[in-house]
Amino acid sequence: MISRPYQSSDRGDCIAAFSSNTPTYFLPDELIEFERFLDRLPGPYFVVIEGSDLLACGGYATGRVTGEADICWTIVHADHQGQGIGNFLISECVAELLALDGLQTARLETSQHRIRFFQHWGFGVVGTTPNGFGPGLDRVELRVVIDENARRHWHEMVTGGLPPPDIEQPIPAIESYKEWTANRYNPGHYLGGRLEPHLDQLRTGPHGKRLAGLLLGISALASTMAVLGMASEFGGPAFIASLLLVVVAWIAAIRMFKKGAAPDADKR
Repeated sequence: MISRPYQSSDRGDCIAAFSSNTPTYFLPDELIEFERFLDRLPGPYFVVIEGSDLLACGGYATGRVTGEADICWTIVHADHQGQGIGNFLISECVAELLALDGLQTARLETSQHRIRFFQHWGFGVVGTTPNGFGPGLDRVELRVVIDENARRHWHEMVTGGLPPPDIEQPIPAIESYKEWTANRYNPGHYLGGRLEPHLDQLRTGPHGKRLAGLLLGISALASTMAVLGMASEFGGPAFIASLLLVVVAWIAAIRMFKKGAAPDADKR
C-alpha cells in the first residue's frame, strides 16, 4: 500500500470510491461537486493504492482564508474501510500541513457519521446544520487550532501510532505551492489558474512607458485620419462605433504616456 499524488487517470477510480459510499456518507447529488473538484484541484490531493486498486483519496487546500487549511474530500472505498487506510491517508495531509509556515487552523465539513474519526486527529465540532447535505445527512463543521499541543499530537499520530506513508513520487515543493496559492485566479473559491499581468505591471525599462504611449498615440492618430477620411462611406452606426474605438485608443495612449512621465514610473 502506497500513497502518491493524484493523477488525471485516477479520476474514474476516485468517482468509484465516492459512489461506493453513496448514500451512507454522501448523497448522489454531491457527485457533480466532487467531479468539479477533481477537474480543478485547489491544492495537493493524494490517492492510496495497492496493486492496481485505488483504496482511498483525499487532500487539502489553503488560500480560502488566510492562515487556514481545508481538509478536502477524504474518501475510503467502502470495500476497504476499517483497515486503517483513512488514518494512513490523513497522515499524508497532516505531514505537509505541519511543514507550512503561518498555518493557524485547519477545518473541514463532514456528516455526523464521520465525526469520531476526525476527533481522533484533534478536530472539534464547532457547528452542526441538520440535514445540511440533504435528508438524513447533517453538515458538521470541525476545526482545530494548530498550536503546540496540536502539532505535538499530529506529530505523534504521524510518526508514532502510524507507519509513515510510502511516497511513490515527490510531492511538489511547499514553496511552489505557496506561490501558486498567492496567484490564484480568485482567492476564496476553489479555482485554479493565474492572473495575466496587467499592462501597467509590465516591466518596460527606462522611459519604456512614454515610448509605448507615443507609439499608441501615432496609432490613434492614424486611426483618426482613416476614420475621418472614410466618413462618407460609413453608415451612421458604423461611423459612431469607429469613433468610439478611436477615442479608446487616444485614452490608452495618453494614460500610458502620463504613467511614463510620472516621478514613480516603473524603471525596472
